[in-house]
Amino acid sequence: NSVSMLEGDKYGRLWIGTWGGGVCSISTDNPQSVTPLQLDFTYARLTQHVGALKYDAINDALWIGSNDGVFLYNLKTQKMEEPFEGNRNTRGCIGAVIDREGYLWMGCITGARKIFLKRRDAKTGTFNCEYYFNRIDDPSSQMLEKISSFCETKSGDLWIGSSEYGLYKRERDNDGKDVFRRFTVQQGLANNSVKGIAEDKDGMLWITTNNGLSKLNPQTGVITSYGASDGLL
Repeated sequence: NSVSMLEGDKYGRLWIGTWGGGVCSISTDNPQSVTPLQLDFTYARLTQHVGALKYDAINDALWIGSNDGVFLYNLKTQKMEEPFEGNRNTRGCIGAVIDREGYLWMGCITGARKIFLKRRDAKTGTFNCEYYFNRIDDPSSQMLEKISSFCETKSGDLWIGSSEYGLYKRERDNDGKDVFRRFTVQQGLANNSVKGIAEDKDGMLWITTNNGLSKLNPQTGVITSYGASDGLL
């Protein structure tokens, strides 16, 4: 009964990731009926503890990030696939987003994975994948990263939460490559362990952390934080 993730698909199904019970689904036309995802023993074992679910409309598939790897469930064939090299070593998954360029970002205890959903090898069926292991704003630091959350805003900015090193904003260098700007307690963040990121209707970012709540104005970079003295429990 421990539900960890919810994700809808284009067929009117709500996919339910659980912590210890695998993946189920319900139809919005008949929400009283819960259908467990039927998998063979190996994949059922590998997808017991789910920390990320993301529906991929490009490939009509469901990405499942678990404690034991990242897997792709093909909704047409109803079969599980091994989507990229090292997918079973991408462990402790938590948080995912598909950005408007067609990249799937998946957080895990060893950083993050960036998978290009529009580019798949015709022979092997695997996707191109970039691996982020160290602090993403300073890969040479040798400081192991753990990404926990993502938020793509209405303007197309991608924000990434780290479990240890604060909040990142994806930007581009002169060659068009991803670079990351970091926000920490030094800039006013409540805590450097970020758990979730959400954008409100005014374009403000709300960041949940291990010790308080922060609001960031992306236009000015100003962060306002709230703690117990402001009424939080």
